Amino acid sequence: MRPGARHGLRCSESNSSCQGSVLMNSNSTGSFARIRWGANRLLWFMFALWCACVGVPAYAQTVEYIHTDALGSPIAVTNASQQVIERSEYAPYGDLLNRPDTDGPGYTGHVLDAATGMNYMQQRYYDPMIGLFLSVDPVTAYAKPGVNFNRYWYASNNPYRFTDPDGRYVCSGSKTDCGNFDKAIDAAKAASTSSKLTEGQRGQLSAAVNFFGEKGNSDIKVSFGDLKGDYGLINTNREGKGTVKFDLTAIGKKSPGESGLISGLAMRALHEGDHGVRIVQEGFPGSKLERFGREQAAYRSEAYFQKATGFLQNANNLWAPWNPGDGINENAVDARANFSVMSSCAGSSEGSCR
Repeated sequence: MRPGARHGLRCSESNSSCQGSVLMNSNSTGSFARIRWGANRLLWFMFALWCACVGVPAYAQTVEYIHTDALGSPIAVTNASQQVIERSEYAPYGDLLNRPDTDGPGYTGHVLDAATGMNYMQQRYYDPMIGLFLSVDPVTAYAKPGVNFNRYWYASNNPYRFTDPDGRYVCSGSKTDCGNFDKAIDAAKAASTSSKLTEGQRGQLSAAVNFFGEKGNSDIKVSFGDLKGDYGLINTNREGKGTVKFDLTAIGKKSPGESGLISGLAMRALHEGDHGVRIVQEGFPGSKLERFGREQAAYRSEAYFQKATGFLQNANNLWAPWNPGDGINENAVDARANFSVMSSCAGSSEGSCR
């Protein structure tokens, strides 16, 4: 039975005695380390899909491996002989069913506090027994409330499909992918305030960032997968509701390395976000010429990000809409916009392709 006072907000915790002490830390991606020292020492290292737990008694050492499901929740622990020594089973919203709570990696990889039975999800505490956060979403409420207006619910009340990387917005994908998207949005937001950009350029980037929910719009569902040549794909309506999908493999090939992936994803998020903003403001394009204009604007958003950050897409910055020293490359913008229109309209008879 968990403690009765479950719904008070615990901001910090320390636990020490003559037997040892506990220190808990976490970062914005949900990865964390737990160190217990004293009579026994225990080190946790949490990664995207598995973690290693190293127990260090006074004169011995054991290594255990924690295995997670697709959402990042630890479901099994194996020893060095590959034998399963512990299993964890969860209710749909993360309540641990088959064993008592213990401090360490919990539901979707977030820190589980055994004293309260709650998970700390970077921005606020989450109660898996009731499937709700204990405080309101720190992101400002969206101006058009609907079924997603609830400021306390978890992952749009769909825990099998979505996770909440930091207690703010919804993302469908692995913890690593959603964490990368979070970093990309932060990078795009930082670029939108750069003094290197004009007021109009900053405004265009800021609008594209806000489209993804910086004002609390949880109606946009972000996901990841194979787009067969495209980097991003948006499918939203005039109310700004729908899905945006990114091909991280394709983006990573164009911009190698972790920093390249984050910046490349930020550019694509701004590109698709610009499309979303214009659909809300102006409706869907009615001709091929109008579609071409929308693509030009979206590629200029990418160029503004490069201008603000100095990011080069690859070693030679080939086909990039911005180059250091030359500024915005309108020829590249036009060429890429034309290629996007031709690709998306191939075999299509819809009005915006005529």
